[in-house]
Amino acid sequence: MAEQMEQRLGQHLQKLEAIAEQAPLGSKAKEALTGGRRWLVALVGMVGWFWMLVEERVAELDLAEEAEGAVLERLLPGLYWQAAARRGRTAEERQGKEELAKRLLQEAWSASGALAGLKEEQRREVERVGKEVVGLFARSSSCVEGRNGRLSLFGHGQTRLSSNRLKALTVVHNYLVRREDGTTAAERFFGKKHPDAFEWLLERLPELPRPAAKRPKKTAPSSSQPA
Repeated sequence: MAEQMEQRLGQHLQKLEAIAEQAPLGSKAKEALTGGRRWLVALVGMVGWFWMLVEERVAELDLAEEAEGAVLERLLPGLYWQAAARRGRTAEERQGKEELAKRLLQEAWSASGALAGLKEEQRREVERVGKEVVGLFARSSSCVEGRNGRLSLFGHGQTRLSSNRLKALTVVHNYLVRREDGTTAAERFFGKKHPDAFEWLLERLPELPRPAAKRPKKTAPSSSQPA
């Protein structure tokens, strides 16, 4: 996968470099092309790392060769486009991605396909691993941007967040905020459920003190003077 991407993008860069040589472009344009070459190396490395992780996780499922191929060539692409469809900018774009995802997933789970012979427990595990590895191939800064965006809003209103409050907000983000599927960030990271955060706190926090008794209001001295 990484090699194919390097070859395709490299061809486009070669065309741009040929145009830059023929056209009277300045030094900045040539520097930009050089920078593009550097970014291509980094991008190929990232894609290679991703597919290395995918192959390791799929190999751990201990599937037959044909079933493993169906996971890599049909199931994972289908799950990816299924997730990408929800982020489509227009209704037409979302519909196109949804149709592509539906077709790939139908082919993956076809009754005559290599995955048809799996038991129900195996099917659930294959789909769980598939969604997990597909989730790795996302815009690497998207989750950080969302987290930092919320923290910047707190910081904007209160000038600066203390270290203790920052830790508390991190706990809330990881253990209390839930997605539409009901999972928290901690559950998705560790792959299993964790104790309820509120119950965990109630077991460890001391009883709250009783509120202070209200003090009687002092009557203001009268400003009127005797005649």
